[in-house]
Amino acid sequence: MKYIAKLLCVPLLLAGAAPLTAQAASSPVNGTYKLTLSITATTVPATTNSITCDVNLDVETDGGDSIQESVTGTAVQTSGVFYKCTLTLPYSWQNLAATTGTVYINYDVNLAGTTANRTHTRALPSISIPATNSTTSQTDSLKL
Repeated sequence: MKYIAKLLCVPLLLAGAAPLTAQAASSPVNGTYKLTLSITATTVPATTNSITCDVNLDVETDGGDSIQESVTGTAVQTSGVFYKCTLTLPYSWQNLAATTGTVYINYDVNLAGTTANRTHTRALPSISIPATNSTTSQTDSLKL
């Protein structure tokens, strides 16, 4: 019986097939993602800190990795009904099976108004995984 157990632990090699080896992890991908939103408030905010923004990155590598990153911030009034929200997200993606793939990006803006609350959600065009040590900047504008 002990011979059967040992036999089952021996890797099976097909004729002419190379043995399976663990895939080496790639170098980390480091960088910064920056999203600048220009907001026109059509609803009066309750206070100057009543507009919040967040951006979400969903990273899908060609090696099967899935990573989610997010950051939240508060919009700053630039003048009258105009606000700007700048979201900066530094990242370091370690031990990826591949450094190629797609980054899916979406953001939310929430306004707590004096008479109503408003939410704006948008998916931005996806991008390829950036080169390491790079900064990726995107801008968008909206009315809320």
